[in-house]
Amino acid sequence: YCSKQPDGPYSISNSPKDVVLRAIAPISGSGRGVTVDNYFCSIPLAHELANNHRLSLVGTVRKNKKELPNITVYKDHKERELYSSLFVYGEKATLLSYKSKQKKVVLLLSTEHRSDTIDEMTGDLQKPEMLTHYNRTKGGVDTLDQLKATYSVTRKTNRWSLSLFFSMMNTAGVNSYVIYLANSGKEITRRDFLKTLARELCIDHLKFRATLENLPRQLKLKVKELAGIRDEPRRRAETAAGRCAYCSWRQNRKTKVTCSSCNRYICKEHTTNFCTNCSEDAGDEVEEEA
Repeated sequence: YCSKQPDGPYSISNSPKDVVLRAIAPISGSGRGVTVDNYFCSIPLAHELANNHRLSLVGTVRKNKKELPNITVYKDHKERELYSSLFVYGEKATLLSYKSKQKKVVLLLSTEHRSDTIDEMTGDLQKPEMLTHYNRTKGGVDTLDQLKATYSVTRKTNRWSLSLFFSMMNTAGVNSYVIYLANSGKEITRRDFLKTLARELCIDHLKFRATLENLPRQLKLKVKELAGIRDEPRRRAETAAGRCAYCSWRQNRKTKVTCSSCNRYICKEHTTNFCTNCSEDAGDEVEEEA
């Protein structure tokens, strides 16, 4: 929901009904069921989906909706037994009033359910099938939100476009994992899948970064490690010789020895020997001194 939009060529209605109608456009006429919460649910929306889109609707309803029947008994929790249910039947919709707590009544609207059947699996709670159906189908959204929150790329930002991008990335991460499991038949944890996915998404950029000459040595080594790039030793011709890169022009020392990292010519005075284990740490110290 994007709240009220400013005037202009891209201004569209964001009323609850219009938002739902845009969302269900791809499945219009498919005979499926739509589950919504109390912000979107209304009798006009239920009739619209049933009459023009061949879709059923189930959702909780706010008590202050103007289109609800003016019958106080199904809205009031007083003088009603706990876990009791009341049904109001319309032409195409059924309204349920269920007393879930001592001082709480839940209202549900459905164009899919036309009976007052109680789900025996709920025991003493005596929940109608309409309510258990709603709890079962709304779980998809709750599960998706939970999965997205477990491994989220979201960062704090004041830019709505970036916030939308983060949400799309989180959703794409869940959907791609489901598709991968369905098609590959392999067992992989979602954590490992997302790590592999993240690497594949940035591998081209890492390879490009590894070619930058002005990148700090340690950062370049880390980038190459992540990208799986192995350095091949750069060799000069055996007869080639050059002036030491660190000697003054007056000294003009010639040498055939080159640095294994930057490939510059270096004389014996400006050469330091390190073992394999110490080379990385020593490289940092040499760069700081330089």
